[in-house]
Amino acid sequence: MFEYSKYRIKINNFDNSQENYRSQDIIIIRSNDPYKLFEVSLLKGFSKNSIKEIESILNNINDQYICEYPELEFSISSNSLVTESLPSVKSSILITNNENLENKIKKYLSLGFDTFKIKFSKQNYIRKIKELENINKNTIIRADFNNDFSLEEAKTFLKNLEYKFEFIEGLVESDTFENYNLLSRNKHSLCIDLTKENLAESIKLIESKLVDYVAIKPKLLGAKKHTLDIINRCFDNNIQCYISSSFETQLGLNQSLMIAKYLDDLYSNKITHGFGTIRFMDKSVIPGISLKNGFVDLKPSDFKIDKINKFQTSEWQTIRNVYILEKLKNAL
Repeated sequence: MFEYSKYRIKINNFDNSQENYRSQDIIIIRSNDPYKLFEVSLLKGFSKNSIKEIESILNNINDQYICEYPELEFSISSNSLVTESLPSVKSSILITNNENLENKIKKYLSLGFDTFKIKFSKQNYIRKIKELENINKNTIIRADFNNDFSLEEAKTFLKNLEYKFEFIEGLVESDTFENYNLLSRNKHSLCIDLTKENLAESIKLIESKLVDYVAIKPKLLGAKKHTLDIINRCFDNNIQCYISSSFETQLGLNQSLMIAKYLDDLYSNKITHGFGTIRFMDKSVIPGISLKNGFVDLKPSDFKIDKINKFQTSEWQTIRNVYILEKLKNAL
């Protein structure tokens, strides 16, 4: 028997130019025979669906349109339980709008990290770039504008920008082929943040080599095979990509970390991924996982859902959707 329950996980003071996050809504699915655990996590501003919609499909006996719910499709594409050590992967550190930029970077440089992803907006980027000029020149900076600029604003920004970022992500309001075609002839490296909604346009950009980097959040693309397809497309077109995680428990992180290791092996390189959101999570939901010496440090640890009972917001209910039940039974 498979059943589910809802949780609201605490997030410690995280914001960007669009949202202020204090919690993350998730659904955990479990079965005792055989013992399996799955996590469906949704992030406001990124997820197309809501917890209410996920709960509805779990209770709709014959609804087979699981592809319309990418986070659910991703979560049940494989069993999230891991019984052995996971691979270590390199990670950047995420610096949000509400943090002291210079102090935070210096702190993590001393802890062995060399790459930082920084949230910018139209209102604060001039001030932040001036602060960055005081930082060690060997520090690698990734800029994320959360799609804050119009096309004309982006053109002007790139033309006048002297600071050298590793790449600039989410610069324009719309990630269209036409926009990036017009932005491609500049001296700066551009990155797109992949979602299921911009997937078709992103594939065109990758195959036309109009971007330099691709940020991939696996749970936003649905089944694991969709993420692997994009990774292989990037590799074939000599475009860099990395795995980006939002806010997940250890269950969701396990899958994303395994995909990140696959990407490292494919490129024969320790790629710097985006698992910096780990530091904003309550430690009880990510036992054995921490950021250390530039890497996501992984120690074997059992994920016990009774340890996060304080976040539970509903009783356990039986899943009724026969199509999803079959998928859950066959998950490895």
